[in-house]
Amino acid sequence: MVIETDVDVPVAFFYQRVIASVLYDIKQATGQDVPASKLQGYSYGKSFGKNKSGRIVITKNILNKGYAFETRTASGTYSVDYDIQETQAGTTHVVYNETSEFNSASQNANQGIMAFVFGRRRKRQFKLMMDQIAASYRDGSVGA
Repeated sequence: MVIETDVDVPVAFFYQRVIASVLYDIKQATGQDVPASKLQGYSYGKSFGKNKSGRIVITKNILNKGYAFETRTASGTYSVDYDIQETQAGTTHVVYNETSEFNSASQNANQGIMAFVFGRRRKRQFKLMMDQIAASYRDGSVGA
């Protein structure tokens, strides 16, 4: 699923909000404080409920340009990529790309069906998240 949108915030603010969220997730999962400059290539284990766990691998971290990660589990790999760039208006253009690749054809087919069924909802949730980032910039609020 690819989503493109413009967010009414400067690129540096958007990037910092994404990275703050990543650093918070790492802290919660590992107890470690990792500097943002050391994120690319960083990996850590994470539990996703009772019997599910995986490994998060940060595959891209480019200051004010982009961030990407993969979640690797026993059943497959889920990837997320944020490409960001400043527009002429001083806002942020975001290209969000989410993919998954499972170990079996039936899991891949099921994921395709689920993406179709829930795609609109996921896009609405993403838009809401972008609106919240813009609101936090306008309001001057802090937090991930």
